[in-house]
Amino acid sequence: MTRSLITLLALAAPVLLVFFAATICGYGLAAGMGDAAAAHVFWWVGTAVLMLFGCDIMLLVLALAVAEMDRRQPPHDDGSHRES
Repeated sequence: MTRSLITLLALAAPVLLVFFAATICGYGLAAGMGDAAAAHVFWWVGTAVLMLFGCDIMLLVLALAVAEMDRRQPPHDDGSHRES
C-alpha cells in the first residue's frame, strides 16, 4: 500500500509542476492580451495547483518517512517462543 502511494505521489509531482507552468503561461498570455477575466482565472487556477503541489510534496515526505519506519521496525514477537 505504501509503495503504491509513494509511486502515485512521486508521479503526480512533475505533472502538477507542468500544469502549474502551463497555467502561469496562460496567465501571462491572457494578461498580455488584455483579457483581465481570463488572467484572473488562470492566476487562481495556478495558485490552486501550486498548493496541490505543496500538499503532494508534504504527503510524499510523510509516506517516505512511514515506509522507512516500517522498514526499520524489528520483527513482531507474538510471544509464542517463551521459555518456561
